[in-house]
Amino acid sequence: MKIGKRLKRALKSFWCIYITKCTPVLIYAPGRVGSVSMVESFDHAGVLAIKLENLEREDWTSTNFVREIIVKNKIKAQVITLVREPVSLLVAYYFSIIPKHPELINAAQNKDLQLLGQEFTKRCLDTWPFEHFLMWYERELPKTIGVDVFSKPFIHNQRWSFIEHETYPTLILRSDLSDHDKEAAIEMNFNHRIHIQRSNIGSEKKLAEVYEQFKREFKLSPKQFERIYNTKVAKHFFNDEDYIKARNHWCNMPQK
Repeated sequence: MKIGKRLKRALKSFWCIYITKCTPVLIYAPGRVGSVSMVESFDHAGVLAIKLENLEREDWTSTNFVREIIVKNKIKAQVITLVREPVSLLVAYYFSIIPKHPELINAAQNKDLQLLGQEFTKRCLDTWPFEHFLMWYERELPKTIGVDVFSKPFIHNQRWSFIEHETYPTLILRSDLSDHDKEAAIEMNFNHRIHIQRSNIGSEKKLAEVYEQFKREFKLSPKQFERIYNTKVAKHFFNDEDYIKARNHWCNMPQK
């Protein structure tokens, strides 16, 4: 987002909160879960929505505005956070950084899935991304806005849950919930009618073909898969059926 666009959004946020007294919507989630599409969908509906990822660490204009104006002054806001299947989340992050690394670009162009898989393990399972993405919900939300998404059971069959909070009521949406059902949950809990419009979709970008092939063919070892699905986020938001489905897709199970 360019500086001019950030400033324009900050001025719009100030106007909405202090002049028209509207309640902002905070799309507060880790990256690669569909936050951009959600923000733009609210924008098209004329509702102020602000995308956040790391409230204390990032220094974007919108993040500063939320931190210094909304949170410090305890201005009420509606919060939406999104949860994506853990392996898919890490793979999406991995493909977002490939264009920054010449050796990965070369591997992707040559469709060298073996090398891409080795580099995925090295760059996403044993380093910063694993902790950042899979421990985000227990680290970020409770510390910054006092919302614990693990405080009540997640309703797996509907793929969304709502947490009551005096200042920051929070709607938790699984990314694999249909757009229609996301829209319905948002209207039910926050009384906003929006039409979700997809943007920033990984499958539409330059590496789309190899990205789709990687998602189909890449396999984790059982140990790697269990490490991911033993995280708090995986255990809370995904049930046994989800676990088996993910294991069958992502895990290279030993032959009996």
